[in-house]
Amino acid sequence: MDTITEVLEARKQALFEAIEELTDKKLASVNSLVYCISFIESSINSFDPSKVINEYKPDFYQSLPMERIAVQGNNLIPEEFEHLDDSNDAIESFPQCKRMNGYIRSQLFIALIAELEDYFSQLLKLILLAYPEKLQSAHFDVAQILKQENALVLIEEKINNKIRKKMYEKPRNYLNFIKTTLDEETTLETLLNEQKIYNKEPSKQQKSKLALDSLIVEYGEMKARRDAGIHNNWVKNDKLLII
Repeated sequence: MDTITEVLEARKQALFEAIEELTDKKLASVNSLVYCISFIESSINSFDPSKVINEYKPDFYQSLPMERIAVQGNNLIPEEFEHLDDSNDAIESFPQCKRMNGYIRSQLFIALIAELEDYFSQLLKLILLAYPEKLQSAHFDVAQILKQENALVLIEEKINNKIRKKMYEKPRNYLNFIKTTLDEETTLETLLNEQKIYNKEPSKQQKSKLALDSLIVEYGEMKARRDAGIHNNWVKNDKLLII
């Protein structure tokens, strides 16, 4: 059986590849959502408006046209989804499905944020499993934990609880936790050195672009919008807009 030291060393050696694999997987998931949006809008734009009118009667062996099915589904969706965003401009040729388009896009947006948050949580877990010393606090002595027979179980339990707790804090607090776990300053220095950016001013500008702080407003707004959709019928609420 491997010692705790050997297990941690193996995790460190495999960390980069594991992060790369996770990132590729999540980018594929996000791209699939984009394709879903394109597919929906292209499908709606290909509909034939003449098949929507009540007088249209398919032949006996024909199924009900997709246009009729789509419109009937559209009419079951609350009117608010017709004006949810500007995306409905993409389906001007078949406005009878504006609600459906808005509704499906809203659900895909929720899925997008879920993918992002799952990426963050899995990324954090990979790093903390390899570097449990980052969990050190006044209430959690890592050195003592690592001496126990069930150290790996205790470490993973602590990681899961910590990530879960941080995810429900304000977006800025959560991003700060990610920055600390990533050791952002050192990580950015390494990236810039690999890009051979050594001059002080260009280096400072590039750091500003890559730093997580540059994403806080967008991330906070996206998270608040998702929360409003799930918990408040897509109506903004001051409590949901806290960054």
